[in-house]
Amino acid sequence: MAMLISIAFREMVGSVRISVRAHGLTFSNLTFCALFFLTSLRFFVGNLFHLMSPDLVTAPGRVWLYDFFVIVIQSTLLIFLGGVSSLDETRASPIGFFWLLIWLYLLDVLWIGSQWLLARFSSSCRRSHYPWRWFILNLTLIGLMLSLFRASRGDVYSQISLAILLVLTASAFIVDIVMTDEYHVV
Repeated sequence: MAMLISIAFREMVGSVRISVRAHGLTFSNLTFCALFFLTSLRFFVGNLFHLMSPDLVTAPGRVWLYDFFVIVIQSTLLIFLGGVSSLDETRASPIGFFWLLIWLYLLDVLWIGSQWLLARFSSSCRRSHYPWRWFILNLTLIGLMLSLFRASRGDVYSQISLAILLVLTASAFIVDIVMTDEYHVV
């Protein structure tokens, strides 16, 4: 997992480096860096502690493996997110930063929902704990981001939209890592 996050950061640095060389240090360059950093750190810390949690470690192997596969897919999405972490790269991409971020949050929501659903059909997939806080937080972020898309009339990469997205992402980071502290890190 650490290797996949490293690749994601490498992609982000490459994307931003090209943009900084072409346009200098701009608001959008700094914002994309911060958005990527806060999002990837939030997912890296959460997923790492999730995989090492006593609840998951003592669960049947297929439960841990299922979660591991989903986390690998999330980390792969973070790699693609890193690759479009500049205004130039995201505008050149058919699926830009904004939509990849929504897909990442949606995957997390579906994963948590599937954990609960699998447990309803198979007692061997039951868990003592489901990360409903992540479910609610990411579902809320999706709703707020789609509202931003509507309010901005699709111009989610304007400076004001990027600033709002940064506030949403920083707030999610604070709620997740500091306030919620699902795995008692802080």
